[in-house]
Amino acid sequence: MTNKAFIQFTSLLGACILVSVALSFTMPLRGQENEDIYLPLISKPGTENQQTITYTQDDSIFPNPERGLFDQNAPLWRDDQMWVQDMSGLREQNVTLIRLYFLIDEFIDRPISDEALTTIEANFTAAREAGVKVIPRFAYNFPEENYQDAVDANLETILAHLDQLEPIFERNSDVIAYMNLGFIGAWGEWHSSSNNHVDDENGRQVNDNTRAIVDKIFEVLPETRMATLRYPIYKQQLYGNDPLPMGAEVFSGSQKARMGALNDCFLASDTDFGTYPSSAQADREAIKDYLNADNLYVPMGGETCNADERAQPFIGCDNAKAELERMRWSALHNGYLVDVLDQWRQEGCFEEIEARLGYRFRLIDGTFPTNATAGESLSIELDMRNDGYASLYNPRAVELILRNSSDNSVVKLPLNYDPRFWQPGVTSELKIQVNLPAEMAAGTYQILLNLPDPETTLRDNPNYSIRLANQGAWEAETGYNDLLASVEVERGASRQTITYVEETSSFSNPERGYFDQTAVLWLDDAKFVLDMSDYQAQNISILRLYFVIDEFLNGPIDADTLEVIEGNFAEARQSGVKLIPRFTYNFPNNDTFPDAVDADIARTLGHIEQLAPILQQNSDVIAYFELGFVGAWGEWHSSSNNHVVDTEDGRMLTDSARAIVSNLLEALPQERAVVIRQPALKQQLYGTEPLSAGEGFNQSDKARTGAMNDCFLASSTDFGTYRPFETQADIEAYKDYLSADNLYLPMGGETCNADERAEPYTGCDNALQELERMRWSALNSISNGVIERWKTEGCYDEIGQRLGYRFVLEQGAFPLSGQQGEPFSFELKLRNKGFAAPYNARGFELIMRHKTSGEIVALDLSSDPRRWLPGQSSNLNLTVTLPADMRPGEYDLLLNLPDPAASLRNNPNYSIQLANQDMWEAQTGFNALQVSVLVD
Repeated sequence: MTNKAFIQFTSLLGACILVSVALSFTMPLRGQENEDIYLPLISKPGTENQQTITYTQDDSIFPNPERGLFDQNAPLWRDDQMWVQDMSGLREQNVTLIRLYFLIDEFIDRPISDEALTTIEANFTAAREAGVKVIPRFAYNFPEENYQDAVDANLETILAHLDQLEPIFERNSDVIAYMNLGFIGAWGEWHSSSNNHVDDENGRQVNDNTRAIVDKIFEVLPETRMATLRYPIYKQQLYGNDPLPMGAEVFSGSQKARMGALNDCFLASDTDFGTYPSSAQADREAIKDYLNADNLYVPMGGETCNADERAQPFIGCDNAKAELERMRWSALHNGYLVDVLDQWRQEGCFEEIEARLGYRFRLIDGTFPTNATAGESLSIELDMRNDGYASLYNPRAVELILRNSSDNSVVKLPLNYDPRFWQPGVTSELKIQVNLPAEMAAGTYQILLNLPDPETTLRDNPNYSIRLANQGAWEAETGYNDLLASVEVERGASRQTITYVEETSSFSNPERGYFDQTAVLWLDDAKFVLDMSDYQAQNISILRLYFVIDEFLNGPIDADTLEVIEGNFAEARQSGVKLIPRFTYNFPNNDTFPDAVDADIARTLGHIEQLAPILQQNSDVIAYFELGFVGAWGEWHSSSNNHVVDTEDGRMLTDSARAIVSNLLEALPQERAVVIRQPALKQQLYGTEPLSAGEGFNQSDKARTGAMNDCFLASSTDFGTYRPFETQADIEAYKDYLSADNLYLPMGGETCNADERAEPYTGCDNALQELERMRWSALNSISNGVIERWKTEGCYDEIGQRLGYRFVLEQGAFPLSGQQGEPFSFELKLRNKGFAAPYNARGFELIMRHKTSGEIVALDLSSDPRRWLPGQSSNLNLTVTLPADMRPGEYDLLLNLPDPAASLRNNPNYSIQLANQDMWEAQTGFNALQVSVLVD
């Protein structure tokens, strides 16, 4: 890029550049003839209890969080000059973002000083006080000429500096908009690296240093925050050529989903001074198409840098606006390059660009009821258009606000919408349905919309709430947007509230608990179909079956054996249990396991291909699948074919092991998970970050690979489960990883040792703590010294009850009556007292059973039991619409949590029993809510 002038710090320059503009501008927005005209048009079509409002557009320039023109400064500068930047006047200039260069050149060979760290944090504090957010960039140089000679730090120093910065990022994530991926090269712009952190000589290539720095930045940057990268080719090299899809990976917390784009030479030349390839126009267009798709879900920001003859074909208003829209720009530097910005002013598009950077949400119309009843549902429809260039990139809350006109008391009702999906150029139809609190006072309520920052430190600060581009809507003192409608709320009929009594006994529930173990294919060609008919009576709902296929080491599995395998799945279905299958080529005793033999890669993959049809056809009775086949007992160690190998750095996967994992996941139905023996092996497959809430259940390979520990509490390392295990800190790091990852996955296994090495760990207190921390779902009940110790110390039954989920209904609030064809709303408070959450999909239904005829009405409820997390209470505000042709009369209310598989849906053995007294109906699988309602 070209030589850059010294950073413009002065407030005078910022004030000159950012004149507050309230004029109309050329963009696809309706014009404004009279600023005093903002009253909505109101009509009442179709029904007397409804009002429709058409909103008037606001064309003025105003500040909104995390978007728009940004200011820039360098509060750490050369020669140890450090200060806290005055940001107090930025919002008055319609600026809500500031890019702060932290120039850490004096620390290029040593730790960042405490003084510098204090100054860095003080700047974040100043941003919070000023109502703005920060785009941090760290650099080891800021050359004014000869940028090719700029010097950056070595890898070890960069990683150490990032460790120092991590606590600051964590404490101040609320005011980080996103981060520029600095540190490398001239100006921290990822070129001209003196330490070869990127390879400039061969067409811009990432290398091992690059990857290490990226990994560390995403490790220390809070998971909710993104970073932007200077050259799009780097992102493609890191994560592949495909842009982010409109699917599970978006906002998942993965590195790819958190990596946005930075262009600090926008429109400077045909390649934006090397931002795009110089090879051919088609190559540049392909990169721009990639950014067009990718930037729907990540930030795009930067600056212009050149206005000479090379830029002239590109910087004119028509092309600039087209490129800003195509690349979905969110943020642009307001002070560089002034010549380009001035040209936009002269050509008349500057104000339009200023207004459309990032999102610009505008209401088109809305439909509201004029009357509502406390304790019942309220339905609203809004058409919301995004006139901006981009989407939101950070999480954002949405609330419906009802404010009492008499006393200004406020009712806040969270809405289940993610504004990050209100995409540019698109009108989103919002169909809002909320339950009004039963205790809500009668009166007239003003209806408002609030889009606050979800961070608790900023949630009540109106500077961080989003303003809609509509006249007469914005309330600066509250941060609310007035929807210019009101509703008359009446006191509803009294509701019935029930407090439920917990059941403390043990009972079976699907896919969790103590499991039994049997080998139905055994050594020397012994094979049989196991009789599983007694398991339900023993409170066992889950069974690990070993299939020892040693006789097929050198050939395909024969038809007779395949028939026996499938016969065991059929028997499980008949008996009301589910299976944890494991296939292994050996079952040695404890002395001979190092000599165990497994199959080569070709034979293993062939067997998996043979088993795929059985696994697919019987997925309904697979709880989860243990990644067997490899090593002794199929436990992924002692592999005679080196599918896994032991090294000084721990147990390592080879290419053949990766192929086995990939083929197994492909052979299994997508809704089923596998478990792997060591957490280090999963980290080798998918990286060291545990699953985020967004990744949970997205059916990616990472989201389908859980954990297995077949030597739980056996020693300080669980006999090598935690490898490498140089220090206790390493072991604790693995356990922290599992604690987070297993929120969305199965965790199972067994104990294996009770000698003096296990003695400090197998006692009840530690066992309960570790089972809870690691979120265990299933544990082998085979009698051994550990199990017997638990029985002696008195925790065996508690462990059995808490393995997996254990849902206790605490309270419910229901209306006394319902009406055909109308919404029916009720509330439940439910607590998960188990160690874990369900890991497989689960239905959730309200059952209404007619007291006289016994007729059943089943209504789907919008809550996923897999999200009812262990140790937490879930407050479920539920609404269903009663069928218009529903038989009038009195109905008992029940809950049903059935297996979603069609083959099991009506089998009560596969429905979840709540841990409450006098609720379970064993013959139906329903849980009686102990309440009835009248439907007319």
